[in-house]
Amino acid sequence: NVDGLRAICDIENLIDKDNPEYGHRANQLLVTDAANEGRTGLLTRFARFSFGTVNQSNHGSYCGQTFRVGAGAALGDIANMPHGKPDWNNARFGLFLGTAPAQSGNPFQRQGRELAEARTRIDNALRYVVVSPILPMSSSFAAGSGNKWVPVKPATDLALVLGIIQWILDNGRYNKKALAIPGPEAMDANGAASWTNATHLVVADESHPRYGTALKGSDFNWEENSDANVVMLSDGSLAPNTVLEYANEMVEEHISVPAFGEDKVLVRTSLAMLRASVNEKTLQEYSDICEVPVSEIENIANEFTSYGNRAAADAHGGTMSGSGFYTAYAISILNTLVGNLNVRGGLLLDAGPFGPFGKGPKYNIADFDGKVDPKGVALSRHRFPYEKTSEYKRKVANGENPYPAKAPWYPAPGALSSEMIASGMAGYPYGIKAWINHISNPVYAMAGFKNMALEKLRDPKVIPLIISINPFINETSAESDYIVPDTVNYESWGIGAPWADVVAKSSTVRCPAVSPLVEKTKDGQPINLESFLIACAIRLDLPGFGKGVIKGTDGTQHDLLTAEDFYLRGAANIAFAGNKPVEPASDDDLKLTGVNRYVDKLTSCLQEDEWRQVAMVLSRGGRFDKIDDAWNGDQLKMRHEPALQLWNESLTKMRHSMTGERYHGCPIWYPTRLADGTSMREQFDERQWPFLLTSYKSNLMSSISIAASRLRQVHPHNPVSINRQDAERFNIKNGDEITITTPGGTVRSVVLVRDGIAPGTIAIEHGYGHTELGAREHEIDGRRIGSDKSLSAGINLNDLGFADPTRAEVSNVWIDWVSGGIVRQGLPARIG
Repeated sequence: NVDGLRAICDIENLIDKDNPEYGHRANQLLVTDAANEGRTGLLTRFARFSFGTVNQSNHGSYCGQTFRVGAGAALGDIANMPHGKPDWNNARFGLFLGTAPAQSGNPFQRQGRELAEARTRIDNALRYVVVSPILPMSSSFAAGSGNKWVPVKPATDLALVLGIIQWILDNGRYNKKALAIPGPEAMDANGAASWTNATHLVVADESHPRYGTALKGSDFNWEENSDANVVMLSDGSLAPNTVLEYANEMVEEHISVPAFGEDKVLVRTSLAMLRASVNEKTLQEYSDICEVPVSEIENIANEFTSYGNRAAADAHGGTMSGSGFYTAYAISILNTLVGNLNVRGGLLLDAGPFGPFGKGPKYNIADFDGKVDPKGVALSRHRFPYEKTSEYKRKVANGENPYPAKAPWYPAPGALSSEMIASGMAGYPYGIKAWINHISNPVYAMAGFKNMALEKLRDPKVIPLIISINPFINETSAESDYIVPDTVNYESWGIGAPWADVVAKSSTVRCPAVSPLVEKTKDGQPINLESFLIACAIRLDLPGFGKGVIKGTDGTQHDLLTAEDFYLRGAANIAFAGNKPVEPASDDDLKLTGVNRYVDKLTSCLQEDEWRQVAMVLSRGGRFDKIDDAWNGDQLKMRHEPALQLWNESLTKMRHSMTGERYHGCPIWYPTRLADGTSMREQFDERQWPFLLTSYKSNLMSSISIAASRLRQVHPHNPVSINRQDAERFNIKNGDEITITTPGGTVRSVVLVRDGIAPGTIAIEHGYGHTELGAREHEIDGRRIGSDKSLSAGINLNDLGFADPTRAEVSNVWIDWVSGGIVRQGLPARIG
């Protein structure tokens, strides 16, 4: 017997009465998708707010998770994980670490275009440095002398950036004026664009119970400013951070704190805490670790700080290592040190979308009768401190050491599919009964997942029911019990938003450009994600789907029976957002753009005074504010406002559930570590595993485009790259076939010997090495579907990932211990 969705659609009964924090049985449904390509809104409505599961996640934890969490820590908003991008139009210098804007990042097509334009400006062309183990497409002599590639040992970027920060602080090359602003009041009074906690005094005595926390006005019996942070002014007096003047950003001394008693306590400003952390090693030691010469580190630091606030540092998937969170945090702090946030030529965050599926001006799509508030500990154990669990409390009550937990808990990041799938299979904190997966492909994309978990995934006793919704049979959907056909983006409706650095509020809207080739339901709807979710919800009698479930702001009630019911009303909220509706589409607009095909749907779904405005949004592919209106002089109008964190106090309140150690409040040197705190090299000796793997994005092939024959004609496979010196040492010639072995597996590949790669590195281009997507035959309804061996060309670095050997009780692949991001950079390997 296999429980279906109805059996676990239960928000009344607990999964485990001994661990009530796990929540109700509905949490035994896991729902995943790849990314928000415009359809996640309906999936979230179904999974979280109708069915009631807390277990919904996307691909972020095996894409760029470390960077998102690290950037969020620096930007003072870990919960929402914001991140910025350079102001390409006005920046004078860019420092790119673990990302190459011509072939990676988000979105790399836009960034590639922006980079090309920025480096060819007649006046003030962008100069930039790309730090990467392998020479990327972004670095080019053809672009002139304004760019440089700096090779770095894989997964050691943290050492490099700590060295850069150390040089900046030692040489006083930080933006003193920007860091001396103590609060938002002083920011406004001095016409600044952002503020930091650099001047805030922090308890620096590690033996003190308040270590790592900021001093408050209440510690000094200040009645009017009891909640304010404490700063030191230029005359040595203490004041609340609400003062309008600049404060001292570099303080380290013993002071009397009434709340602490008579003894003086060591305090530092947040900036001084950072200085103490980066000074735990010398610049030469950092150089030895990352194998970048001291002189090069100094050159990078010098140039980065030579353009005022018109320089920006950026990163992304290259930080997916065993010390990825602190690497990303350190890179983000480089931006804070030059004071570049919210200004022309600096670091910009996106202005966000118009909000289609919230409480909009025309339709309240967010709220509906019977809406569920999902509760409980998620399978990835994120944002729930281990110390609040019944497991922890039982251990303490029994006099046991509560550490380690059975598996890592992640108090900082959001939902992690990297842990949800494996933990659900292992049954900790509880098991999965059903998994609905929309277009994501963790079997292919998670480093080590295939080696560790594929056989378990095939066992119906582990995950009884797996449903994939996908237009293709990929490596994950091939292991499913059911594959629901789906439509691709040219055949589907969708509402999305651009990513970071688009400073004008924007929402993208798409409608089917062609008629879907999938089968139709009895009422004429294409069989795809939307029709499946709606049919399931109605069959299960879930709230939020069916007749009269969408409320109009005029008091009317509307159905949710088709994809158009959802997306067109979301588009109406976009069209009328901000009390500034778009112009109605003319008949010519409809004819020229082909939207006239949808007039019947528009008029039947929407009100008479709405449909032409929605048609205008469809005809333009969305709604986009004017870029020029985003600026007030040289500052953004819609600026990121939280304090930038040089010392993040919230981190110091979190513990590593496997070791019991507190997280450090700012970047500090950590080697790449396994789950129990052991360094990777302690477990996998360099003499046995002399190489480190690195992955990089292809400028031609994505993970799903292998079937595009024209791309294969240009780039049919992905030979692995090794350094010329390494090739001579192992007697390898260009074009030879070599064997690469890691603790997780072995592959054979053609080798490319080159100078553009760091010694001791094996680089593997992503997008190849498929076993599905047409690479293997299938039989469907008695009909054999042919295959093409050319679709399986090359290798996949993720096939070389491995299970973390220190996770005995609840097995999973190697994961960054703070952010929960899958480790794919710096995997130990050998040749032969």
